[in-house]
Amino acid sequence: MFQLMYEVGMDVAVLADSANVKYVSSFVVPYWTGWIGDVSWSAVIFMCNGNDLYFCMIYYKIKEHAGRKESGDMEQKKVTEEAVRQWLEESADTAYKKFQENLLPGIGNILGVRLPVLRTTAKKLVRQDWQEWFFRGEDTLFEETMLRGLVMAYANVSVRERFACIRAFVPAINNWAVCDSVCNTIKEAEKYPEEYWEFLGPYFDSDEEYEARFGAVMLLSHFVREEYLEGALCRLQSVHQKGYYAKMAVAWAISVYFAAFPEAVLAYLKSAPELDEFTYRKTLQKILESDRVDRDMKKR
Repeated sequence: MFQLMYEVGMDVAVLADSANVKYVSSFVVPYWTGWIGDVSWSAVIFMCNGNDLYFCMIYYKIKEHAGRKESGDMEQKKVTEEAVRQWLEESADTAYKKFQENLLPGIGNILGVRLPVLRTTAKKLVRQDWQEWFFRGEDTLFEETMLRGLVMAYANVSVRERFACIRAFVPAINNWAVCDSVCNTIKEAEKYPEEYWEFLGPYFDSDEEYEARFGAVMLLSHFVREEYLEGALCRLQSVHQKGYYAKMAVAWAISVYFAAFPEAVLAYLKSAPELDEFTYRKTLQKILESDRVDRDMKKR
């Protein structure tokens, strides 16, 4: 027997017949809540002897306005610049804005939305119609560019489709924060290393500062493996871009490889590698500053 009430805006109760229940233990499965379409649901289940289900009560509440935008969330199915900017403005943190402006000199379009908040939102946006917004790329805010990059990284697309997104996105990078955060988030590179290794090749030859940095940071984020060591060092020393952030990324990457493979990279550094003096010195500085390199190795 089941009792059922159903009306929009009211609770719906489905009660399983408990006439045959002789004993219900005190063990209770935790209370679950969630959304299924336009219905919210929760369940409380009592178990007997931890095995057989004797009693189940499920409550539903029908949304009175299906599809409405919830406060502080972005529920519309098609992502638009207007909706994204409105949400970013509502999520801005004045104190964090000042902190970020100090970290990113010259980047004046910062609102101050924290990275974890942007990550959470990106994961929501990838469940919506985001492609048109992404490829239009009409960013005016630092956080818009960051959000687009995170959406690209989190999206459930094929490797080929993600490569198209990366090609479209990387030219928009104009600071180390977006570059490094996005590179670190493209976890798919570890699942398809051969495809990504081939794809990344042209970035090391780029004349653009942040394209070269993108290649270097992708290496240190996803390719610190022995089988890629020799090829990675060759690619890093081939970077000819003269920008500060490109050179610093190369130095950073080599220092990360040094921490993982100290003997091999030490031999490389002693063999007069084709690194300019600035990059070479910054590499040594980062190795000496690294907590991952032991003192004895630093003395060598």
